[in-house]
Amino acid sequence: MTKAARRAAAKKAAHTRKKNRTSKGITSTSPRKIAEEHYKDNIACVWCGYPIQSVLQVAHVEKSTPKNNKPSNLVWLCPTHHREYDLKLISKSMILERREFWKNDPKADWSNLFGLSQKQLSARARKAHKTRKTR
Repeated sequence: MTKAARRAAAKKAAHTRKKNRTSKGITSTSPRKIAEEHYKDNIACVWCGYPIQSVLQVAHVEKSTPKNNKPSNLVWLCPTHHREYDLKLISKSMILERREFWKNDPKADWSNLFGLSQKQLSARARKAHKTRKTR
C-alpha cells in the first residue's frame, strides 16, 4: 500500500468515526466539553464548591479507563482536590458521594462557616473592598 493510499484510508476512517459520533448525539470527545454540557447547572468543585470554571479541572472517576468520557465517569474538581484525588487522599466513593450531593444542592453556602447571614457577609465584603490598599 502506498503512502497516498494509506493517507486516504486514514482520512476516510476519521471521517467515518466523526460521522458515527455525530449520529449518536455526541458532539465532542473532549472530557471538559462533555462535562460542561452534562453538568451545566452545577459547575463547581464537588469537594469544596469552588465555582470559577476557568480554574476547574475535569477528573476521571475511573482512572484506569481515561478514554471513558461518559458523564458518569467525569467530575469537576479544583486543582488542589484533583491532585489529592490523584494521590488517593480522597477516595472514589467520597468523590461520587459529593457529586450526588452537588446535584441536589448545588449552591455553596459560605455563611455557615462564619455564622453570618448572606447580607452581613456582603456588607463585610464591600467594606473590605473599599478599605483595600492599592499597590
